[in-house]
Amino acid sequence: MAFQQSGQQAWDTGLAGELRRHRFLLFQLARRSFAARHAENLLGWWWSLISTAFQALLFWAIFSRVIGIRIAEPRGVGFAVYLMTGLVPFAALQDALTRSATVFRRHAAIVQRVRFPLGVLVTGDLLGTLAYHALPLAAVGIWCLAAGHLELPGMGGLALGLVFLAVWTLGLGLALAVVGALLPDVDHVLSLVLQAVFYGAPIVYPLSMVGEGTLGTVVRANPLTVMVELVRMGLIGAAAPAAAPVIAVAVGGVVLVVAGTALLGRYRWRIPDVV
Repeated sequence: MAFQQSGQQAWDTGLAGELRRHRFLLFQLARRSFAARHAENLLGWWWSLISTAFQALLFWAIFSRVIGIRIAEPRGVGFAVYLMTGLVPFAALQDALTRSATVFRRHAAIVQRVRFPLGVLVTGDLLGTLAYHALPLAAVGIWCLAAGHLELPGMGGLALGLVFLAVWTLGLGLALAVVGALLPDVDHVLSLVLQAVFYGAPIVYPLSMVGEGTLGTVVRANPLTVMVELVRMGLIGAAAPAAAPVIAVAVGGVVLVVAGTALLGRYRWRIPDVV
């Protein structure tokens, strides 16, 4: 009984407990974050699908029809669809982390209220952003299905890749929210780091082109590499990544969430004074 009570107290005092207690507020913040992306637009969230379709059409016309680039593995996949299956997950990560770095300053009016659940604010904003980017992912999935690339055996990899993306986004988002409140210039540094992460993952090039050596080690050690390869397992039938990197990314995601939660808990009382 004492063990159960201590476990319940630990659950209630952590981020998970805060999200559970304020789940209605979490839903409202996520809904508001999603709705704000297309507020005052005539077509609303349809613009997300339209822009994705337009971008995919441009890539198909230029890379597949004009230049004629093909991807050797998986066989028969055009470069346009290969590129989109990597760009969409990265765009979600980039947008979510960039918004996290400014989330407390964008919501300064409510952050400065006494005892506002800051973890709920960060998580709600992240959920709304990820929900917004789920629309382009669904569009790419429909494209892959229509083209005959979608692989049912790889759907588990797709689901795991999306879970990893969400967990890493949450962990990094919590940390960046704190750092962004204390250091306003962090968004400029973040943009440079995200550029390095983008080109350090097999998004615009296949992993087989990297080879071995220092560069290959860096690319394979990039967590985004594992996430993109897992997503491509289900969308275009790509080969599964090795078990060791997958386990490392899973452990790293949990560590990031714990570290981000601890960082927010340590500085939560300073944040209202600096935003």
